[in-house]
Amino acid sequence: MTRPEDGSDRLPDWPLGPYLREARRLAGLSVAEVARLAEVSHAKVRQLERGYAVRDGRRYAVGTTKTTVERVARAVGADIAQALGLVGITTDDPSGPGRRARPLDLSTVSDEDLLTEIARRFGARHRAD
Repeated sequence: MTRPEDGSDRLPDWPLGPYLREARRLAGLSVAEVARLAEVSHAKVRQLERGYAVRDGRRYAVGTTKTTVERVARAVGADIAQALGLVGITTDDPSGPGRRARPLDLSTVSDEDLLTEIARRFGARHRAD
C-alpha cells in the first residue's frame, strides 16, 4: 500500500464492512458466532467489517474471496448477491475482483523448478525485512 502525500493511511472505500456489521447486529450475533457459523477465522470477520488488515503495525486493504464473502453474508442473514456486489463480484463471475488466483496445477512442474522458485521467493521476503 502506498501512503498518500499527507502521510495518512487512507484505504479504499469498503462498503461491505458497514453492510455486514449492521446485518450481524440485527441478527444479534457476535463476531465469534459469525466466525463459527461461516467457518472462517474471527480475525477475517473483523477484517471484513473494518475493511483492513493489520500487519507489522500498518493497515492494509483487506483481501478476501467470493467464498468467504458468501459464507459470512449467509451467517449474518445478509443478501449474498448484494454483499458480493458491494465488493465488485457478481454471483456468476468466479474471477471477479477480490478473488484469489485459481490454484496452479503443479503436476507438470519439476521438483527442481519448484524448489528454485520457493528459494527465490523466500529469499526475497527475508531480504525485504
